[in-house]
Amino acid sequence: VPARILDVLSSTDYSPLPFAELERRLGEEFGDRKKVRVPLERLIGEGVVVNLKKKGLALARSADLVAGDISFIRSGGAFVDMLDPKRTVFLPPGCTHTALPSDKVLVRILRPTGTGPGRNLPEGEVIRILDRRCRMMVGTLKRSRNVHYVLPMQSRMPRDLIVPDAGGGRQGDRVLVEIEEWDDPKLNPEGRVVDVIGPADEPGLDTVAVIKSYGLPEEFPPDALSAARGAALDEAALKDREDLRDLFVFTIDPATAKDFDDAISLEKTRSGNWRLGVHIADVSHFVAPGGALDEEAYRRGTS
Repeated sequence: VPARILDVLSSTDYSPLPFAELERRLGEEFGDRKKVRVPLERLIGEGVVVNLKKKGLALARSADLVAGDISFIRSGGAFVDMLDPKRTVFLPPGCTHTALPSDKVLVRILRPTGTGPGRNLPEGEVIRILDRRCRMMVGTLKRSRNVHYVLPMQSRMPRDLIVPDAGGGRQGDRVLVEIEEWDDPKLNPEGRVVDVIGPADEPGLDTVAVIKSYGLPEEFPPDALSAARGAALDEAALKDREDLRDLFVFTIDPATAKDFDDAISLEKTRSGNWRLGVHIADVSHFVAPGGALDEEAYRRGTS
């Protein structure tokens, strides 16, 4: 069905039709309008098909529109990575509308090539937010006169966040902000403080701030924890390995490390020289492919 929808919309004799009319027309062909509705809505959500005001549905590329994920740069501009066709569009400062980092956006192509950081790329401007993916953000709580605002940790976040109150935090605290709807680029986005992490200058809270900033999972699922607790050295595996457990081996990771997988040993040889041993933990021996620990590591994007 999606392929047939694209064939119809790309045909030379097609003129934009309202959603209901296109659904009816294709529904007659397939014998059921419901078979058309879901894939058509999906194509619209993905930005492949757009709803042109006062006209109807059309292919985005035929209207010089493209969809993709936005990523900001320090200048206030941004890049949008497109999937169909696969290329990148540069958005000059002031052309990002109300987009936030990682949002999926619909972009109108303004010119085939630019003169700024994206001088070899087509330039465009955001005309619609297709998927508001940036919902939570961590920043430092500030106060100016009677207004509370939050300075985002992400330096490429285009605007400060206005909050109605401190939410229990103090000036200088790192806080987690839930972003509300933002549809006017002339105003700063607004949100509310939902969690107070602690003082921004406290180093021990940096990891927590990053975890909350990117919405990473803070807890491990029970099956992964159970697998970790049950991990043990299989004595049968030693027959294919050199046993160095009699050496004095010590880790070189700091006490605050989240893992202890690097170590060294030092021993004096019979000739009077010193032998330095460098030891790397064989984590893969304890993490079975496809197991709970392996799946959780993959989900978190770590090795």
